Amino acid sequence: MSIKAVVFDYGQVISFPQDPKVLDGLAQRIGVEREQLEPVLWSLRDGYDRGTHNAKEYYNEVISRLNVSMDDKSIDELIVMDLDSWKNINEKTVTLMEDIKKAGYVLGILSNMPHDFLAWAREHIPVFSLPHLSLFSCELGLIKPEEAIYRKLLSLL
Repeated sequence: MSIKAVVFDYGQVISFPQDPKVLDGLAQRIGVEREQLEPVLWSLRDGYDRGTHNAKEYYNEVISRLNVSMDDKSIDELIVMDLDSWKNINEKTVTLMEDIKKAGYVLGILSNMPHDFLAWAREHIPVFSLPHLSLFSCELGLIKPEEAIYRKLLSLL
């Protein structure tokens, strides 16, 4: 069997990992300890990445589960902090992707990603125009590691 395609994830592959200081900042802004925030944040992330919840709904549920109330402006600030933390691109990965494409392989992206970030990324991050195939959880209603998202990828490859 020979390699015909190479597929990259966005978070922590094309982008650098989220800086832990961002989670500290989110926790501070909400008024809880990071150790309280993280389990709630990640336990609710699937719906956000799947596209069934928008950013406001996601963060409203997060703060509700933490028994905190915040106004819309403060929630908007949380959303900006979170989304901004995923915008740091690993240029070495981008170079590798370009090399793979130039070598004649099918290049793809398969990533869990919410609608609001994806819309911004398609407009502002040039690497999003590079792949032959891009699949995002929010557009499919599926998330990794669900088998169906990988089957969809394979069917399109």
